[in-house]
Amino acid sequence: MGSLKQIKTEFLHCESGKKEAVEFLSQIKEIVLKHRNSKIPLAKPKSYELRIGGLEDTVHAGDGEQLEVWKDCYLPERMEMVVIGALDDFRCSAAGWQLVLLLCEDGNVYAYEFEVLHLVARSLEDLFKSGAEFPGLEKFRFGECFEELTEEEMEKEMQCDEIKKIDDEHIQFRRRLEIEMLEDLKAIKQSETIVTELPTTKGPSSGSPSVAEMACEFRTLAAESGWNDEALQGAFRNALTETLKDELVSREEPEGLDKLISLTIDNRLPQPG
Repeated sequence: MGSLKQIKTEFLHCESGKKEAVEFLSQIKEIVLKHRNSKIPLAKPKSYELRIGGLEDTVHAGDGEQLEVWKDCYLPERMEMVVIGALDDFRCSAAGWQLVLLLCEDGNVYAYEFEVLHLVARSLEDLFKSGAEFPGLEKFRFGECFEELTEEEMEKEMQCDEIKKIDDEHIQFRRRLEIEMLEDLKAIKQSETIVTELPTTKGPSSGSPSVAEMACEFRTLAAESGWNDEALQGAFRNALTETLKDELVSREEPEGLDKLISLTIDNRLPQPG
């Protein structure tokens, strides 16, 4: 590990002399490995630090496929990227409340938050000088890059080696599950007042599902979705009211989605007599 000034200088020297994308990002990876776990204070977001590290130093450790998805399924054109670190304990819908930062071959810096890439800086120099702009200067959502393609263009894209690895039917299945899960989360959020205000677990009108039933359905969909636990926790947290989010901050971090749901929903319901 080196001094803060030395670390920044190494990154910026590499950036200023960049030539071919693969070589540039390869050099960046070496610098990241050399200084992993060092922390660089950022001007923005206030009071946050960039903890230097690669993919294996984030909540996505071991998920090499996720890196390929970032490269292929967000930006208008496929771009090579490397993970340069993370902002830990960052209040957002990112898995594990961890904002992962990626450096793109064009020099832009992106942050990943639950199926959204935020453009947070135009360069490493910009990142070190002005900080990470969050929400991003631009946002790129999962799959948006394919929406305007013709059928022929889409077919060509689907022939890419990385995309071939992912079965199309499985993608569609997971997207349908995602919609159902988000609908359940919305329903849970709208019904949270029932948990705290009514002495019953029944919905507000006859035949409507209880909060407990909706939480149970979300658990079932979560098990079928194939998402990792951190991503599911991020989605669930994002749907909670600000009151419940604030309450969670004062409690010990739940170990897993099931305990998170129990803490925010099940434990608040009246127990049967």
